[in-house]
Amino acid sequence: MAQHHEKIDGSGYSKGLTGNEIDKSARIISVAEAYDSMVSTYSYKRPVSKDMAVAELVQNSDSQFDRDVVEVFVKLI
Repeated sequence: MAQHHEKIDGSGYSKGLTGNEIDKSARIISVAEAYDSMVSTYSYKRPVSKDMAVAELVQNSDSQFDRDVVEVFVKLI
């Protein structure tokens, strides 16, 4: 789903969609993918702690991520 590259404030790509213009499943995937990327080890970066990843998601709510999706995600993890 290409829409997971869109950001809630419209600064993403490829279409610059905002808010509810972005499919709900794409907003969920965006949060889950960002969290997984932050806490995972890659050859080019070390993982951050789960607390730091959550803080990053919360900090970027309403700009990069859907605040409601982040709140539910944080409760579930």
